This record gives sequence, structure tokens and C-alpha cells, in this order.
Amino acid sequence: MIAKMTVISGNGYSLVIAAMVDQVPPWLIANFNAAGRVVDLVAVEVARSRSAVQGASVIGREEYFKRRAIDWGRVDGVGSSRKFVRQVAQTLTDIEPDVVLMQGWYGAKNLAALHWCLANRVPSIVASDSNEHDIGRLQWREGLKRRVVALYSAGWAAGVASGNYLKRLGMTPERIAVGPLDTIDVSHFMAGAAAARRQANETRQRLDVPNDYFLAVSRFAPEKNLLNLVRAYGLYHQRMGTAAWKLVVVGDGPMMTAVQSFIEDSGLDGSVQLPGWVTFEGLPAYYGLAGAFVHASTRDTWGVVVNEAMAAELPVIVSNRCGSASELVCDGHNGFTFDPANAAELSELLWKVAHSACDRATMSSASRDIIQGWTPKTYAESLLAVANVAVNSSARKSRLVDSALLSLLMHVKMMS
Repeated sequence: MIAKMTVISGNGYSLVIAAMVDQVPPWLIANFNAAGRVVDLVAVEVARSRSAVQGASVIGREEYFKRRAIDWGRVDGVGSSRKFVRQVAQTLTDIEPDVVLMQGWYGAKNLAALHWCLANRVPSIVASDSNEHDIGRLQWREGLKRRVVALYSAGWAAGVASGNYLKRLGMTPERIAVGPLDTIDVSHFMAGAAAARRQANETRQRLDVPNDYFLAVSRFAPEKNLLNLVRAYGLYHQRMGTAAWKLVVVGDGPMMTAVQSFIEDSGLDGSVQLPGWVTFEGLPAYYGLAGAFVHASTRDTWGVVVNEAMAAELPVIVSNRCGSASELVCDGHNGFTFDPANAAELSELLWKVAHSACDRATMSSASRDIIQGWTPKTYAESLLAVANVAVNSSARKSRLVDSALLSLLMHVKMMS
């Protein structure tokens, strides 16, 4: 099959874009809906069980994009790996996309889709919010990544740092579009937070949260640095005593027990609350009643929780290892950034933001204004821009050595 080489214009042509995802998470639905109003967007959801895909929908929300599911079980050999590749190829052949979007360069679904794109001369986009310093880089892995990234027609970078990293990987500047990629349903968090504030007493009682608190929303995993967050909060608590704000950490994960034990050992069990996992619909209320938001990750390519907090009009305190920090946080304007390894620095910022001299109202307004550039509408506009780049880029040529590399990486990834 030879794809149509199309220039995106206002002539009414509906560009077909297939987006490869594990599943469409709730925060991405608004972005895909916005894109689905201007292109024919098909989300190809690749999960190990169909129930995982079906569970990703947000009840009652109309969708303006299509879904195609590929469910697959455990891969136990080369035969199963090849069967999966054929499933991806058949699905894309049925869709007949003009462009295929991959969220990241690696992953079996992305490699299989890229293999199909090369074989059928269909433009491909690699979306990336990684930067050169977000994690430790191994030279051999970077060499493999460089080989694979070179096969994509275009790169969609979440910010300047991500764009520079794509250039470092060998993608030429004319094939890179920098624009809002990690965006959220701003209206969902803005409206939900405002509703919680209007009924503050009733909502506070329902959620069982204190009057003044710092909020963190996070998976309980090592890279989220929650132990150091609690350590920094402990230093702040020692300084402020009974006047200290509380800390509420929403989420769940493998480190929940370790975090609970650390809180108890630190004597902070009366000051740190762990409500557990909260639904997408329930999150805005926690943001709405908080005084400020803190995100302490040591490794986070972006961190959409920062977007959520800003949409809820909160001052934000964000680790400088978080990809969104350089794009969304203006030090002293809508929040502060910090070294996640430095508990004393974070403690000082907690004190600074909670202090009566801090103009939190102005910082809140600044967060609200900044996040208006990171909405589903801007996501759709950015997607159109990078699709234009991909469609007008010279077609990547499939060579035997590239096909062999992609097949090997797919098999290794699927067996891991």
C-alpha cells in the first residue's frame, strides 16, 4: 500500500492519523477529542487484555475519535512475537492512515508500527517529552535509539529541551516540531477545583482534609521521591510547629507501606495524610482545597500532575528533574523549582510558600494564565503542525538492516 502524500489545508480533506497507545488514559481523552474534531483520529490501544482497554474510558464522556483494540497475552516465543506484529500490521492496513503517531521511540507497539510504516511508505511521528538529563544515559542504548529515531519522518517535542534531545539523536531541525504535547483537560480541573472552593466546608468534611495543606499527587514509586518529600516536610514541620500546614499525598503504588512506615517513624502520622488512589473525577476537589502543590520526582519526563495543579490555579513547587519544570514553572512567578535530592531546599520552599508574606493569589493567577497555552485545543493544533512536517518530509526508506534491528528489538521488548 502506498500512502497518499497530503498537504494539510482547509479544503475539507480529513487527514487520518493512527495513534499507538497502551490505552487512552482519562487525561488524554480531552486531547484526543480536540484532535478528533479536526482530523480522523484512531487510537490503536494495545494492551495485554481487552478489559484494560475498556477500563480506560471515562463514563458519560462523548468521544470524537475512534478506538481500535489489539489485545494480546504473554509472548512465549518468536511465533507469538510475529503474530503480534501481524496483528499491528493488519490493524493499520485496515485503518489506512496518512500518518502514524507513536508515543515514544521504544515499546513493541511502536516498533511494530514503525516497521509497517517503513514497509508501506507511510509517514511516522515520534512524540517525545524526554530530555538529555531526565535519566542516566547508557551509550550503547543511545546508539540504538539514534538508529531507530532516524527512521521516523518527524519528531514531536514537548518543549525546547526535548527538541534539543531529538537533535542530539540525529533528527534534523526541519523534521522537528516543538509544541504542546503533554496537555490535559484544563476545564475539568479548573471547574472542579472552583466547585470545591464554593462548597469548601462540605467538601472538606467529605474528603476529610485539613484547612491548610500542601498537596502531592503521585504514584508511590521510588522515582517519585516521596520519602525525601516527607523528610523535607518534617524539617518544615519542626520549624513551624502547630502552625505548620499539613501534607496530603494522593495516590498508591508499591511503596505505600514504606512511606506509611517512614511517616510513623518520623512522628508525622498526625500531619501527613494518605487518602490513597482517587478517581479522575475526584481529583479536582483535592486540588481545589489545597494551598499549594508539590512534586518531588527525581526522574519524570514530564509530570502531567503539574498541569493539573496549575489548571486548578495553585502555586507549584516542582523538582527541576521534572520535564515540565522548565516549560511551566517560572521561579517566583507561579511557583519554584528545586533540587529533589536537597530536602533542606525543599523545606525552605514549603515555608516560603506557606508564609503569610507570600502572594499566593498572584501566583495562582499566574498558573492559570500559563496553563492556557497547554489545553486540548493547543494539543490539536500542535498535532496538525507535526503531521504537516511528517507528510511533507522525504519518505524514510526501509533497509534490510533496519528491518532486522526493529524485529530484534520488538522480540526483546516483548519477551521482557
